[in-house]
Amino acid sequence: MRISEIKEPIFVLWKLVNRNGKDTKVPYQINNQPASSTNPKTWSTYKECKTILKASNGLYDGLGINLVNNLMCIDIDHIDKYEDRTELNNIIEDFNTYTEVSQSGKGLHILFYSKDYPAISNKNSNSGFEFYKAELKEDNTVDKGRFIAITENMWDNRHLTINEVNNDVITHWLSLKGNKTEYKTSVIKENTLTTGFSSTKMVLQKLLTDKNKDTFISLMNGELLNFASPSEARASLIFRIIFYTRDIEIIKEIVMMSKQEKYKFDERRQGMDFLDWEILRLLNKYDGSIYEDMRLKEINTITAITTQINKGEKLDNSLRNKAMIIFYKNLFYHLNVDNINTEKFSTDLKQMFLFINTLSQTPMTEKELSNLLSKGDEQLNDQ
Repeated sequence: MRISEIKEPIFVLWKLVNRNGKDTKVPYQINNQPASSTNPKTWSTYKECKTILKASNGLYDGLGINLVNNLMCIDIDHIDKYEDRTELNNIIEDFNTYTEVSQSGKGLHILFYSKDYPAISNKNSNSGFEFYKAELKEDNTVDKGRFIAITENMWDNRHLTINEVNNDVITHWLSLKGNKTEYKTSVIKENTLTTGFSSTKMVLQKLLTDKNKDTFISLMNGELLNFASPSEARASLIFRIIFYTRDIEIIKEIVMMSKQEKYKFDERRQGMDFLDWEILRLLNKYDGSIYEDMRLKEINTITAITTQINKGEKLDNSLRNKAMIIFYKNLFYHLNVDNINTEKFSTDLKQMFLFINTLSQTPMTEKELSNLLSKGDEQLNDQ
């Protein structure tokens, strides 16, 4: 359906008004009285508003639409700052609906119908994304009222009609681009998180067509790539799946399809199966961006250490501590996977720490080193 074909009286006019030094779009009725996004009595039809707008001789600056009757909008700011428009194009294609350039010329409005999706007002200043949908209730009141200043200046000649969009698509992009303080839910700490694409087939389709598909395929084939251990490779695989879904059962299904090492999967951790525990742990670490390879961080650290040593310089405390963490992690992996005995682990670790300490600008005392060695993995990683 095109904007002009909407028959319901959900439209308003608007004027650009300067308030406290900031231009604000203020809604008006066709009788030039203030309109409200929470009062349907102040709205009119498209035809009525368009007629008055054309005859107003500049009194009004444009046409607005209220987001009710299952109508939803994503307002994207600063598209002029996108050097790589791959993600922007992916969003437009995923929604496959009415897409217009905003009044400023630097943003987009994506309008679509979202059956059964709850009313929402979510703004993320960092990403420049706003998600809006109001709800017109039976008593004619409006929850989360919002109007959008529409331009009908279309982004291209393919996304002209307002179409219905699958809730999975909305939830997926909301989880990536929305304000997480508003969107995140404590259910992530439980075993029932189900946001994102809701079918294994859909998730796999996305993973096999995005720009990182080759890495995903390699991980599914059991390759370690540049990772130090199978557990790190598996974590990378899980993070990539999490990018498209938070459904634990889907994540488990795809991980089990892979050829990644599964030697711990028959164990129990904190009262649950190992894989459930691992997925929940990684979900709680997830920040909405594609996983940055742990091994790459280690390589960068080792490069910095080598550069400093080659210059004849001592390591600063930060590099010293990072080096200790890297050696600890790798030794700890071999302790678990290669079944080296604990005594050898402790001896090798101490020798490494002593060596790194000699390269430090401000070496630790023997007592400090001894305390560090005794604190274990969790304490060490806090350094």
